[in-house]
Amino acid sequence: MTRTPAKPFSLRVFDALSFILFAVTLLFALTGGGSFTVNGTRVTLDSVDIPAAALLLVLVIRVLLSRRAPLDELPVLRCIQRALRLVRRALGTPSVRHVWAFMAAYGLLMGAVVLRRHAAFQSHAFDLGIFDQV
Repeated sequence: MTRTPAKPFSLRVFDALSFILFAVTLLFALTGGGSFTVNGTRVTLDSVDIPAAALLLVLVIRVLLSRRAPLDELPVLRCIQRALRLVRRALGTPSVRHVWAFMAAYGLLMGAVVLRRHAAFQSHAFDLGIFDQV
């Protein structure tokens, strides 16, 4: 039995960072962001751009550090591929009912995201309806 050599520490750090950033990006995409307090300062994050860009940067650095490894050996991508295989196996052959179910799920999900962003932005404020600023 041949043992594969252990990954360098730097690759393991970038793999862990990529999993964390992927989870944060997915969380932001599903919830529309949020706000929290750090050392008494209120921080509001309502865009998926920053975690997604950080994830891309970490993945690029990870690929550059391991020049020999193909992209499909990245742990985050393998995890996504496994999840897609499980979904495909659970659904079986796609049908019209699956399309309608996905459309309904997408509508519910995006409706929740819109409502969450509406609440976070407080878009019910009166001054947003004033177009003529004097």
